[in-house]
Amino acid sequence: MNKILRNTKHETHLFAEVLAKTEATKHGFTLIEIITALAIMTIGLLSILALFPVGFHASKRAADFTKVTLFAQGKLEEIKMEGFDNAENEAVSDEGNTDGIFSREVTVSSVSGYDNLKEVTVKVSWSERGQTHEQEFKTYIADYAP
Repeated sequence: MNKILRNTKHETHLFAEVLAKTEATKHGFTLIEIITALAIMTIGLLSILALFPVGFHASKRAADFTKVTLFAQGKLEEIKMEGFDNAENEAVSDEGNTDGIFSREVTVSSVSGYDNLKEVTVKVSWSERGQTHEQEFKTYIADYAP
């Protein structure tokens, strides 16, 4: 019986050693660590997602400004091709506007001190999110004889 008790004590001691080694080398995460990591990831992802509307708005504004520039430039080139004598003021119109959201007004004025020079201003207006935006483009045309 003494031998059996010794073996049992020895086995218990071995089991305790194995259990201690297993606990020391155990790999894994606690529930608190997982919840903390998920909270940090969620905050980061929400921050990134909050930037998307800002980026989309900036992209739309850049596209609109490009369209405005092309809309005005087309009219300026048309006036330059018509020549000095045919350059005239034009009321607000949206002729040539493919999107239907832009309108332009052309103002032609003489430059003081120069009889053969006119300033052509094209003002383009458009609305976005309830705000009206305007952009002016200018060029000069001359009446010159080669």
